[in-house]
Amino acid sequence: MIDFAADHEIRKIEPLLDELFRQVATDYEPLFVSDETTIWDVSAASNANELATQLRTYYGVDVSSDELNLPLWKLLRILDERRKARPPRKALSDTATVIYVALLNESIDCWRPVEAIKEGENRYRIVSVPSDATEEWQFTNGDVVECETRRLWDGDALVALRRVE
Repeated sequence: MIDFAADHEIRKIEPLLDELFRQVATDYEPLFVSDETTIWDVSAASNANELATQLRTYYGVDVSSDELNLPLWKLLRILDERRKARPPRKALSDTATVIYVALLNESIDCWRPVEAIKEGENRYRIVSVPSDATEEWQFTNGDVVECETRRLWDGDALVALRRVE
């Protein structure tokens, strides 16, 4: 008979674990994750920088290289607590609203918060410009987009769905 390591703690956070495999560690579908498993056991990242960037991109919070060596159940709790503690993003001006635009050609679902001006029911004109030339936005400056509220990593947010006009 094969004895497996305990999985009591990991079972307590199954929704967080499922989220990790759906959104970040998409290369693996492990058959068993124990309380001793670390992120390194389920990630294809080749170094701490790459892994921290993947986690920051999805969860919107930083993680230290020491934390990357913690058992996965501890790391996921830390990430979840940090993203819940983050203040919601606010627009830089009183007339703008923050909406989220999908980033294209990413290995995981990524969303960029951008400023937009409301132009009608569920319609917004994007007024932000990409600050990073390596990002490819689904919609860009000047586009009028239809938005709806969706659940993202830090709560409900307005997400751009389609270009209109």
